Amino acid sequence: MMDRTEAADRALAHAVEAELLWEPRLSSTGLVVVAHDGAVTLQGTVESLAERHAALTAAWRIRGVRALNDTIRIEIHRHHKRSDDEIAALAAHRFAGNLQIPQNAIRIAVRNGWITLTGQVGKGFQSQAAEHDLQGLPGIVGIRNEIVIKTKLPLSDLGDSIGAAIARSRLYDPDAIQVSAQGSVVVLKGRAASPHDRQIALDTAWAIPGITGIEDDIVLG
Repeated sequence: MMDRTEAADRALAHAVEAELLWEPRLSSTGLVVVAHDGAVTLQGTVESLAERHAALTAAWRIRGVRALNDTIRIEIHRHHKRSDDEIAALAAHRFAGNLQIPQNAIRIAVRNGWITLTGQVGKGFQSQAAEHDLQGLPGIVGIRNEIVIKTKLPLSDLGDSIGAAIARSRLYDPDAIQVSAQGSVVVLKGRAASPHDRQIALDTAWAIPGITGIEDDIVLG
C-alpha cells in the first residue's frame, strides 16, 4: 500500500502528464514525468526547442509543482533541420524586425544547431528579448546568451534607482517578495503564489534601468 507521500507524488505526476497531453504546442507525447515531494523531472525527447519550452511551461502550470528538473533532449525532425548558415540568417532576420533589440548590437554565431549570442546592450530586458525572440526558430537545439549588459548609471546611483523603481511597482508585496540590490544585480527572495506571479516579478526586475543580472531566490507555494 502506498503511503500518503507516494500517493501525492503519483497524483502530481499524473496531473503533469495530463497537462502535457493537453498542450497544443507539443507534438510528442513520449515525455516521462517523475515527481517527488513537489519536484518534477521531465524526461524524453521533443522535436524542437520551442516544444521543450512548451513542456516546461505546461508543467509549471500545475498546482503543487515547486521545482522542475529538465532532462528533455531535442532531436530535430529531418523536415525541420537547417544548416548553421540558414539558422544564422533566420536569426538575423528576426532581430531586424524586433524594435526591442538595438540594431547591430548583438552578434550571432551558430554551431551544430546551437546559437551563441554576444555583444553589448544597455538594458537587461533587451538581452532577454533577444533570447526569447529566437526560441521558436526551426532547427535550433539551444541558445547560449553571453550578451553583456552595460549600464550607463554609476554603481553609486543604482541602489537608489532600483529602490525607487521597486517602490513604484504594485507587483511587489513586501510581505511576500523582498527585493534588494548588490551593485547592479537585483536579489529577489520570498514566495510567489504561482509560476505566473514569479515570472511577473522577474520581468519587472529586468525592466529596471541599470540592471545587469538577477539572483532569483523566489520559491513557489
